[in-house]
Amino acid sequence: MEMLVVLLMAGLISTLLIQGLNHVLNLRIRFLFQLERQTSEMLQSRWFREISGAMRPDHQDGENIFSGDRKRFQGLTFSPLKGMPGVPTRVVMELSHKDGEIFLHYEERNEEIWEIARWKGSGGGFSYLDTKGRWHEQWPPGLEKTNQLPEGILLEADDPRGSIIWFAAVSGLRNPKPRLRDLLGNF
Repeated sequence: MEMLVVLLMAGLISTLLIQGLNHVLNLRIRFLFQLERQTSEMLQSRWFREISGAMRPDHQDGENIFSGDRKRFQGLTFSPLKGMPGVPTRVVMELSHKDGEIFLHYEERNEEIWEIARWKGSGGGFSYLDTKGRWHEQWPPGLEKTNQLPEGILLEADDPRGSIIWFAAVSGLRNPKPRLRDLLGNF
């Protein structure tokens, strides 16, 4: 009889230990999945902020004057993903929608296009901040005289887990430094 009680208690304790271990492993798996997702999202937002924040103006007759709308912007950056940091590099960032997902694509120097972020949803776009604190859906904003570069670039995207909102403050010059040729004209 005592042996039966000991076996029953050992079985009960073993069952509780196994269930506890199973619970701890499930928690660890969920934690690691969450950590991986957050690390990925932080890296993606950092890429957006570094590329956008390092945009530089091109000369008035240049081919890479900054321009943008709700779905795309292009210009020169000092912080490309592939190219040499500190060297002005032509980049394009573009949002596209397909099968209920939003994709953020990146292109450098008219080379291959990379997908740097993806979300569930169908809405989203870029907005551009001017010196007066107003948001515009395109840059340059119409006929209004403004700097070549906006003060900041905002990316908004819908996601079932919550809105994605990334903001990059553009640092440095907003207009190109004049060249001697710009000041004196063509001779």
